[in-house]
Amino acid sequence: YKEEIEANLRTPGMGGFQLLDLHDYPGQGTALVGLLAPFWESKGYVTPAEFKAFCNTVVPLARLKQRVFTTADKLEVPVDVANYGPQALTNMTVIWRILDETGAGKAIGISNNHTIPIGKSRLEMISTDFKSLNLPAPGEYKLQIYLQNTSFTNNWNFWLYPSQISDAVPTNVLV
Repeated sequence: YKEEIEANLRTPGMGGFQLLDLHDYPGQGTALVGLLAPFWESKGYVTPAEFKAFCNTVVPLARLKQRVFTTADKLEVPVDVANYGPQALTNMTVIWRILDETGAGKAIGISNNHTIPIGKSRLEMISTDFKSLNLPAPGEYKLQIYLQNTSFTNNWNFWLYPSQISDAVPTNVLV
């Protein structure tokens, strides 16, 4: 759902989307279409807070071209916001962070004084060099973007690998 909803929110000219249903249909046969089981119980793969991050009146969006990087790569990500709230948001501060697997912050960027009109808009470009961040690799990380002093936040997992691997080949690996 996250990938499909975010793709819709990033697409110019798209006016919205409709989910078939929020729960599975328990009628004749099985229709596993929803986020919830037939009796409106959680299926356990997404919390309401996680769903609200990518399906809300205002949604920060990252245009990640890839989710796998090496320490030699540069992270360059355009940041969009889909605002379908009742009004434009003024004087907004956009904050992005890179979090490790434990949720600890490893990098942060702050951009001030944004006006976010109703609709879809491009705000800025995240641009940082993994080499200067000195993040341990290999590792799983999370890019988080949020609007300060609001509940509007969103995040995306990515993976970082060393740019060069050791020449030593383990003897217990068969390729």
